[in-house]
Amino acid sequence: MVKLYGSFNSRFFACLTPQEIRLYRGIAAGGSDANPNQAQLLFARAIDESLGVKLIRVGNQGALFFEGPKGLYRLCNNPRAELEMAHERLPRGAERGKTGRVVVDASGCEVYYETISPVAGIKNRFGKLLGGKSDCDSSVAHQLVCLNLRDRGQRRFPPARVDTRSGYGFYWSISPSGRFLVQAYPVNRSYHLDIIDVTAECIVADFQMPLANIHRLWVNDSGVMMVHLGHVGDETLILALPDGATRHSFRPPVGCQVLHLGVQHVACLVEMQSRLQVFDYPGNLISEANLQPLRDRGVVVHLGFNDRDQIDVLHWESNTLYLHYADIRSIEVDARRWQLQALQQSRAIPSRCTTPDITAAGPSKSATAPLLPTILPQQRCSPALGIQLPTRPGPARPPCLRDGRPQSSAQTKRGQSISFPRPGPLSSKACGKASLFSSLVELDAELQRVQMIYVAGEFSREEYRSRRHELESLRRSMDTPTGPS
Repeated sequence: MVKLYGSFNSRFFACLTPQEIRLYRGIAAGGSDANPNQAQLLFARAIDESLGVKLIRVGNQGALFFEGPKGLYRLCNNPRAELEMAHERLPRGAERGKTGRVVVDASGCEVYYETISPVAGIKNRFGKLLGGKSDCDSSVAHQLVCLNLRDRGQRRFPPARVDTRSGYGFYWSISPSGRFLVQAYPVNRSYHLDIIDVTAECIVADFQMPLANIHRLWVNDSGVMMVHLGHVGDETLILALPDGATRHSFRPPVGCQVLHLGVQHVACLVEMQSRLQVFDYPGNLISEANLQPLRDRGVVVHLGFNDRDQIDVLHWESNTLYLHYADIRSIEVDARRWQLQALQQSRAIPSRCTTPDITAAGPSKSATAPLLPTILPQQRCSPALGIQLPTRPGPARPPCLRDGRPQSSAQTKRGQSISFPRPGPLSSKACGKASLFSSLVELDAELQRVQMIYVAGEFSREEYRSRRHELESLRRSMDTPTGPS
């Protein structure tokens, strides 16, 4: 099975296959000249399966980090580099403890790992000498350590003591850049959560909540913390801002996977429906995209969020990696375009399961009848999908009205909904409020028309984003009230 990964700055991407690991250079770092959406392969390297490693981070400089039973491995961004040990796990022992979870920051320069060691005081040691039981058999200390891979310097955080008999554990997470650290540990009948500023070495916010089943903790580079708790089918996301007072909570979709905690939104992937859903902090759905048309074509899709809160959409098809950049607004339009391309290609492929019913009255209509009227132009190559879309031979049928009568050329010209004319760029003199659009309703209609042109394939992505930016800038100027002169 192929797995796709990306760096936090959208410069490097990795593809892990059962045979090898491949490192690619993204569009932001050069890309490919032949296809602007095709990633450039830097090198491929076979991975020793006996090590039992899994890829956990693609650094911003292209370094690959693997976690295995013996520790953390690093493969530098160099075709001649070898897999090296970056951090070795503590050997298991009753006195020394063990190494817990390991996380690498986005830069690939610092490693955060957890040490779990038994708690033993003088009283407990005497108890063991006398043959009795001690509390250290059930109490452990969890301590987080930050290791700098450049100078091998270490920074240790205060340990948290946890009683394993309570059934509640210790959880922690770091922000992508490693600026903030959040940890949760049970104390009596509640969970204590601390948000730590790693640079300033201080606690910026602390919270308490009743004991619950925690799935995972999140914290972003703005200091916003999120707790994912509950059971399957009864899950809750609790968000806490660093001011210590503002909190939000909502129930995510059943069976969803949280992908990203942004500056103002939370992105979730509903795997059963192949659907991306983006919510704001109060829990309102602000964006949604259906990925099923891509997966129906056998395309491996990966969604990664970068340091600009934008989306890196990775497509793996025909042993080639394609990149596509989007945001939480444009991903909806992209999904509509992918769906339309899938429908158009399904029309061009005849069905092998349907046979015409030859009767005295003649052949019946095939089950593969066109799903859409032929009002769209011939499609060009789709670099986002990495495929050549087929074209329908022959002239297109004239558009018809609702009663089936052919529509006249004058009606087509007056409707402007069949030919999709390409709008030109806005001139600098046309940025006044009454120059092109008399109201916001007309401007919003133009925005919708530009989206439909892009969905139909008449606009490239660069043309669509440029046009949308111009119209949105004009809309903001029209929304701004002018004061008295």
